[in-house]
Amino acid sequence: MKVETPQVRWHADEKGKNQALFGVSLLPAGGSFSILATAGNNFGIHLWKVHFAKADNGENSSNFNNKTTFEFLTSLTRHESSINALSFSPDGLHLASASDSGAIIVWSVPVHLRGNNNGRYYWSQVVKECDLKVNIVPRGGQGISDLSWSGDSKRFVLGTIDSVVVVCENVYHRDATQESAFKCVHLNSTDHSHFVQGVAYDPQGVYLASMSSDRTVRIHTRKSPVKKTMKKKVLRTVANSTAAPAGTGTVSNNIPPPAHQRFVESFLTDSKLEMGTKTKLIKFRRVNSSLHHQTGTMETDAVIGMSVPKPARQHLFADESTLQSFVRRLAWTTDGAYLITPSVMWQTTLDSQPQFATALWGRHNWDEPARILLGMEKPSIAVRPNPVLFELPHSIPQSQDEYAAKENQSMKASNGLPYRSIFAVLTWDSVLVYDTLHAQPLAVARGLHYAHMTDATWSPDGHHLVICSSDGYISVVSFAAGELGQVYVPRTEEAVASPPTAGELSATTGSTASGVADHVQNGAVTTDRFNTSNECASSPLASTLVPPCEPGNAKVFEGPPAKKQKVRIAPTCVRAFGGVITTDRPPDGDVVMADDVGQAVNQMSLEEPATNVEARPKKRIQPTLVSMG
Repeated sequence: MKVETPQVRWHADEKGKNQALFGVSLLPAGGSFSILATAGNNFGIHLWKVHFAKADNGENSSNFNNKTTFEFLTSLTRHESSINALSFSPDGLHLASASDSGAIIVWSVPVHLRGNNNGRYYWSQVVKECDLKVNIVPRGGQGISDLSWSGDSKRFVLGTIDSVVVVCENVYHRDATQESAFKCVHLNSTDHSHFVQGVAYDPQGVYLASMSSDRTVRIHTRKSPVKKTMKKKVLRTVANSTAAPAGTGTVSNNIPPPAHQRFVESFLTDSKLEMGTKTKLIKFRRVNSSLHHQTGTMETDAVIGMSVPKPARQHLFADESTLQSFVRRLAWTTDGAYLITPSVMWQTTLDSQPQFATALWGRHNWDEPARILLGMEKPSIAVRPNPVLFELPHSIPQSQDEYAAKENQSMKASNGLPYRSIFAVLTWDSVLVYDTLHAQPLAVARGLHYAHMTDATWSPDGHHLVICSSDGYISVVSFAAGELGQVYVPRTEEAVASPPTAGELSATTGSTASGVADHVQNGAVTTDRFNTSNECASSPLASTLVPPCEPGNAKVFEGPPAKKQKVRIAPTCVRAFGGVITTDRPPDGDVVMADDVGQAVNQMSLEEPATNVEARPKKRIQPTLVSMG
């Protein structure tokens, strides 16, 4: 690993002093270079051509003798106030920016220069602002703090300081003859009560996530497009899929055809964006007292003659005085399996001191975090996912060291995916690189800047991390090939057609199949509750291993029915545990059946999977004659 802090005047004022930087974004331009866009407190956006340092003496070498070089291209000067957020679109054709005055400006590659995938490369040829098409999105409101693109590059979501979540859309996304034109298509001003400091667009286009200084996270769910078309053409194929037997460690042969998957992606892009009226609120969690946490049962507490208070509600996220940052930039992993939220204040018991942490939420599962990353000295303020997926460890080495033993134990936890995602967590003065498999960070860099860090972006190959700070400087953290692991390569259709045996699958996924089998009981998927140690809780586990949802390689086991069955609501207090309706309270320690993260990623539906509830026969209430005399 190599860390560089180039002495460059990125955004200088009239006196030559660097101004604060609030946003950075990288775009692969082809060849051996990338385009870096920087923005900050001097009202302009600067474009740079970047050549990253490479390790010499082989791919696995960590020796960097050369330096990362930057070449200034041009400035974009349409903004009239500080620019708080900017980002290139995934297709490389647009650069969206948002300022402190509420202005939204999108710079786009001209239509006649986008042919033969030349849109990305064109950014390296820009020498003046008029080389790009400028689109000023009309919107009335206050400053904007964060911005995030959708995976299809048609829409992006913004968070504002007047408590509004805004979605903008390219009207001519499919028209190759019209210049891009963006407009606001959705606005939510009712859910948050204070600044919206972070937004994240689900890579699969189903959810929008927003994080506010009111100490809440809101999950906005997209409505299913036209039900008649969607149910017949999309869900019917998914519903006919069958899962492999529980605990077998094998995968199913039922693979949606590539044409079907392309239809789903196209359908989500072309259909009208309609968001649900209700959002999922993430704000509190229940915390027990230290005595109850140690004894674990109410019977033991009664024996010792002590009254134990009921679990109290505790805020999950830090307040403004603790965070001392203008951003809370949450993010999804590249595959959409996890939503990662910074600024978490985690208490293992009611009497313990809160710890700075970062939370991972499994897809569709918003009641409890799937994983908690502890041990941070300062509050986390931003999360940036690596665009590349990496393979699981092939083996777990045996070690007598207690610390290594705990780390190896955490590696046995599987989330049902044959790969792991890597992401960077930014605190006030540190950068921590984590993955979705380990409890401890893979790399830590401290003391890079004199002021708070504000944003970061990964290079397209996933080996370089560019970090900006409010002190006006940028740092580059470089990893040699193999330092973060081997890049995950999806299996071809021929390989998927013949699924591996349980032994082969266990050997290639680092014993994850055995870890899955240990947590499957009678066909029900269970999860572990949080413990009091610094180890993170294990993610929801599945009965099968699910490959990623990519064209031609996805495994879909079972989806929701084509039409939901109507269930009569009985006038009793009904609770669902383990898929069976009961009016009795479950014993302490029982866990509600949870969805597998891997299966949730591959879900072809726009709706959250419903709990399997046994059908209850409809009963007619017999009328009773009541005499009035």
